[in-house]
Amino acid sequence: MAYRTNNSSNNNSTGIWGSVTTWTPCWATCLLLTGLFVIAGVIVSSLIPVYLQAKVQDIAVASNNYGARYITTEFGCNTVFYQSQAVINLEDIGKQITESLGFPPNTFTIQSGSTEIGTLKNRKKRLTASAPTCGANNRLVLTIVVNNCPHSTCKTEHCFDQCASEIKSSIQSKLSTTLSSLVIVTTDRTTMNILAIFCSFQQPTPGNRCF
Repeated sequence: MAYRTNNSSNNNSTGIWGSVTTWTPCWATCLLLTGLFVIAGVIVSSLIPVYLQAKVQDIAVASNNYGARYITTEFGCNTVFYQSQAVINLEDIGKQITESLGFPPNTFTIQSGSTEIGTLKNRKKRLTASAPTCGANNRLVLTIVVNNCPHSTCKTEHCFDQCASEIKSSIQSKLSTTLSSLVIVTTDRTTMNILAIFCSFQQPTPGNRCF
C-alpha cells in the first residue's frame, strides 16, 4: 500500500512560523515605543508642576512690600556729619538721582534717608572735604523704592527682579564714577549742598518700610 506525505500540513506549519518570525520585530518595536512613551509621560507629568509654578511667579503682580523693589544705597559725601539725622526732602533727592541716571520720572522714589556718623562723634561743626570719599564720617544712606521699571510697564515680580538689577547696575556704573550734586535738608531744617559718590549697597532694615 502506498502512503502519501501530507505536504499541505507541513506547508501550513512553515507558513505560520514564517509569519510569526516576520511580525516579531514589529511587535518588539511597538513594545519599545510604548515603553518610551510611558517614560516620556512620567517625565512630562513630573515637570508640569515646576512649569506651572514658574509661570505663576512670572505673572504674579508684585506687592508694595516685594523685596526686589527696595534698594538701600550708601553714598560718600564731601561733608563730615557731626550727628546722625534723618533727611526730609526725599522727593527732591529722588528726582535729582533719577535725572542723574537718565531714567524716566517716577521710576523710583526715596523712601527714607539719613546722614550717618562714624568715629568723630564729638565734632561740633561740619567739615567740608575737598572731594567725597567712602569713609566713616561722611555717609548718606538712602533707601530707594522702585515704582516702575525704566523701560517697561510690566508690574510682575519677575519684571521687578530684572529691572532692579538694571537699576543697581546703573547706580554702580554711573554714580560711583561721577559726582552727584545733591541738596539735602535734615530734620533740624539745615540745608546742605553736597557732592556725593556711590559707595555700596546695603540690606534694607526690616520694619523700616512705610506703606
